[in-house]
Amino acid sequence: MGKKLVSQFMEKAKAVSAEVTRVKDCRQAYDTVVQIINEAKVTKVGCPAALSKGLGTVLKENGIVSVSQCSPQEAAELEIGITPGQVGIAETGTVAHDASELFSRYFSMLCSTNIVLLSAAQIKGTMDEAIKDLENDGVQPGYTAFITGPSRTADIERVLTIGVHGPERLCIILIDGGEC
Repeated sequence: MGKKLVSQFMEKAKAVSAEVTRVKDCRQAYDTVVQIINEAKVTKVGCPAALSKGLGTVLKENGIVSVSQCSPQEAAELEIGITPGQVGIAETGTVAHDASELFSRYFSMLCSTNIVLLSAAQIKGTMDEAIKDLENDGVQPGYTAFITGPSRTADIERVLTIGVHGPERLCIILIDGGEC
């Protein structure tokens, strides 16, 4: 992990209104997730099965219900969705993850807040490097989500609206001590 890449990623992500918190390890990452959830006064979140081992236990200990499967309507009613990030792209502040699992896709797109857990070691300089990193034996995932800040769109009069086609808030937790 290059310090320059991590700094560039954080700078670019913050420039597009993502909230980035850098932590030392998984325990700090989980504590940060709980803090974000508690600040939002939420007791039920979406969290795909891939993250539910360690994080699910911490959420349960803190009285937070974690849903790993639900309908799109139910996901849209959840205020917070938590997803794993497979790779970060320093040149744009983008997080990418394999969203082939339907519920992971729901939690990153339909909840009003998306919390992404990303290992700092997975930050690449460019989109090309990130795409190569996402390949599994030369095969791309069936569905990859590229997330650059909260969802935004503008109409013909250039009126910017946040959260129309995805989350209004993106919280990236950057973990120095590997993946959780």
